[in-house]
Amino acid sequence: MDVYVTGSNSKFLSSDIITEFRGRGDQVSVFPLSFSEYLSCYDGDKYEAWADYVTYGGLPLILSKKMMKKSHNI
Repeated sequence: MDVYVTGSNSKFLSSDIITEFRGRGDQVSVFPLSFSEYLSCYDGDKYEAWADYVTYGGLPLILSKKMMKKSHNI
């Protein structure tokens, strides 16, 4: 079984998880893209990119969903 703890509560829960699952887990930190990284992959102008970046965040999944949405509209 895989258990994933994410979000802002993960630090609060990490001490409980460490005692329950001692030695059976790994911590993986995922950081958002910087705006310049986001912009380098964004298909559109920088002002639209900025609006999306501050609205939805800089996680790569946002870009892939946007690309999928565009490909379905073709």
